[in-house]
Amino acid sequence: MAHRENTNQGFWQRAQTIDRRYLFVLLVVAVALPSFVRISIPVHVFDDTMGVYRSIEGVARANTGKRYRKMVLVMCDWGPGSKGENWPQTESVIHHMLRRGVPFMIMGIDTVGPTLAEGMAERIAPRYGRRYGIDWVSFGFRYFGDPQLLSFVKDIPGFVQRDIHGTPVAKLPVMAGIHDMSDVPLLIDVAAGPEVDRWIRLAQPTYRFKAAFGATAVMAPAYYPYLDSGQLSGLLVGMRGGAEYEELLGAPGQATQGMTLQSMAHLLVAALVILGNIGYVVGRRARR
Repeated sequence: MAHRENTNQGFWQRAQTIDRRYLFVLLVVAVALPSFVRISIPVHVFDDTMGVYRSIEGVARANTGKRYRKMVLVMCDWGPGSKGENWPQTESVIHHMLRRGVPFMIMGIDTVGPTLAEGMAERIAPRYGRRYGIDWVSFGFRYFGDPQLLSFVKDIPGFVQRDIHGTPVAKLPVMAGIHDMSDVPLLIDVAAGPEVDRWIRLAQPTYRFKAAFGATAVMAPAYYPYLDSGQLSGLLVGMRGGAEYEELLGAPGQATQGMTLQSMAHLLVAALVILGNIGYVVGRRARR
């Protein structure tokens, strides 16, 4: 019995001095495992994500039977640096709108974000029989200082004039009946910075549109007061928000896979912390 106790104590003491190289190998294995073995981790959808989903559904219901459909403005204010979080957020909302037949326009103050969003729409649209110029349109990169934003919300066709292909706004069926921001009941800003603030401050009080924000995880805590005040109708928080939206759509994608990998790493770290603490307690008792 004494030998068994000494053996157990020796094991837990050695657990505190594991070579860090073994820990790195365990981390690699934990992260790589879902790529070879199907691992399903439940995704809980929080209210902040549901707010974005319900906002798009609200536009879809409002457009039913209408000759001129209201549009959603998707601002893609992100680039390669935040692609891991903002890409799945953008892809999910575009997928949702194309599925529900909600017309939308793509713009952005970043030169890369709108281009990537255009590619997403072009890839997804054929699944639902949606067509460019009829169900969605892209105006690409646009500089948006405060004066430009105020000009846009007052006269959308006059500000954008032509799409990325050089087609005049008047020849785009999707833009029929669109004059100012009162014809755009929902703004979705997916960004790596605080760009949505200006829309809330300068335009929302006048035109009363809903606003949703796709934020990086590090930015999100600062925007919960906007949710509480009703200035934001929804908030997508980093990769987690993208994974939750994919769950709502029933279309797992990059965010769901990324959250699985992240969860495996977190579980490993938690297990190692528990193992180390048990080793510490056992060693301390042995010394006494």
